[in-house]
Formats: sequence, C-alpha cells, structure tokens
Amino acid sequence: MLVRRSRGADYGIDAPYVVRNLTAMGVGLFVLALAALSLRGALRPVGQAVGRALLASFAIGVVEGAYMVWSSKVGKLMESGNSPQATWANARAEGVAGRIQLVTGDVRRLPFRDEKFDAVVSSLVLHNLGGAEERRRALGQIMQALKPGGRFAILDFQHVKEYAKVLRELGALDVHVTGLRFLMFPPVRVVAGRKPAQACTRPLP
Repeated sequence: MLVRRSRGADYGIDAPYVVRNLTAMGVGLFVLALAALSLRGALRPVGQAVGRALLASFAIGVVEGAYMVWSSKVGKLMESGNSPQATWANARAEGVAGRIQLVTGDVRRLPFRDEKFDAVVSSLVLHNLGGAEERRRALGQIMQALKPGGRFAILDFQHVKEYAKVLRELGALDVHVTGLRFLMFPPVRVVAGRKPAQACTRPLP
C-alpha cells in the first residue's frame, strides 16, 4: 500500500453559492419574522404564529450555513467517515488494496505527470472551487492528466453546463451532459467525454 501526500489544498468554503444564498434567505426570513411579530390588534395571533415559524426557519438556515463552513474548514475528514483509513478499508473490502495508490493533492495542481491516466472521474469536487477561473484550471488539469483517447466523467450539482463548455474549449470530444439524477441530494448531473486520440489539448489562456 502506498499513501502519498502533496502540499495541502484549501478549496475554500464548501458550495460557497449555497452558503451565500442561505445567508441572504436567512436575513430575509429574520426581517419578515420581526415584521410579523410586531403586528397588533386582530392580526396579532396570526403574526405571532407566522413570526415564530419564520424564526424557526431562520435558525435552521443559520445552523446549516454554519455547519457547511465548519465542515469545509475543520471537519472535512470527519464527516461521513471521509478519511484515508476509510478509503483503504473500502479498497480492502473490494480486494483491490494492492492495486491502488491513495494520493492527497490539489485538483488545481494535480501531482501527476501529463497523459498518465486512461480515465478520470470526479464526484462533487469542483463546485467547491471559488470561481470560474479556478474551475477552469482544474478542468485543464484533468485534460492534461488524461492519455490521448482517455475518458472523463464529472458528477456535480452545480456548474455542470459550464464544465461542458470549458471542456469543449479545451479540445474534449463527445462531451455530453446527462439529465438530473435524483438518487442523490441535491440532484446531480454528469458531464462525460473523451480526450482526442491525437494529443491536442488546448492550453489554458
């Protein structure tokens, strides 16, 4: 077994747009709750009920947003048993532990030589990156790591059409995006395709 580590990566806050939207929604709910709780007269009972419901929703949003920030910065290796040890345990259970390497790296600077892999898969990774340019850099790294004719499949719940556009710009062929898959939440799509058989991946601008 071989575990190799590259320089630690900081991908920022997990799903930053979700955190942003939760924050905006939370502020709106809090303002509406205060407005409802301030109602007087005959509308007071309704205002109290609606205000409490809105405050409860606000509290849930705060907890969810705080958890996402915490899990990104502190608990990434603690959530859902997501650790190198768990990965090795899965590999042993499948009988492939002697055939794999486990490498920790930064998807924007992959610690592999060019044209190393026949296939590259990514699951719920790239949406963590903080902007379109960062995601483009990661997609470029994926294309560089593929052998000519190699295939890729990228699963995510955000930015999938953006991935497809960038991959075509980088020279990928047969790029297609699946419909929504509802067996995960949030629902996800997969963008798949292949690198040309003749190495002609276009460089990043």
